[in-house]
Amino acid sequence: MNNSTDCTAFFAQNTDITGIGVRAAFYTQLFTLSVLPLLDRETRTSSFWTLFWTSLGLILASLVSAAEGELSFWSAVQVQYLVFISNAALIHLLPLDHHFGLRTWWKEAGGRDKLAIMFYIFHHILSLIVFIIFWILGEEFGPDTSCISSTTLYVSYKGPVDFMWAKYYSFLLYLSIIFLIGLTHMSLTEHGSNYLWRQRIS
Repeated sequence: MNNSTDCTAFFAQNTDITGIGVRAAFYTQLFTLSVLPLLDRETRTSSFWTLFWTSLGLILASLVSAAEGELSFWSAVQVQYLVFISNAALIHLLPLDHHFGLRTWWKEAGGRDKLAIMFYIFHHILSLIVFIIFWILGEEFGPDTSCISSTTLYVSYKGPVDFMWAKYYSFLLYLSIIFLIGLTHMSLTEHGSNYLWRQRIS
């Protein structure tokens, strides 16, 4: 993000939401919870719920800050990418231990596993709705909204574009990546489980 005028408040950090301490703790927790199930499979469920509530808390805190006029658009962008990373990690932690495909797995899955799937879908939809609101109202909330017109965003190294188009590029990029990650993970999990199941019964 590049700004040609003296609009420092536009880039001000809300330390309760996107401060360096908050981000460092979030990254550390996310990495630990993602790696832990690889060492001990029994921790997958607890890791999922810990990360779910942490990410949900970040979303709710950003909504409260935005409603009180204390969340800048720059901080909202940072929240978006923190939640994006947690969405990708939550896909990894979902209890999709199926052998015959998703439909059969859903029939045979326990209540806790189904609850985790439903809560993940809720989290994903909620985060999308919140970010749609942020992108639509980005010019109307937070400090120094008058700086929007003089701000240039650099999106995915594409080059400088005006604020309105940058919003669309960033949001479409978010949707595309999270969709591809989820689709790839579910496909690999299903094929891998089917292969292991065939090996077990052969």
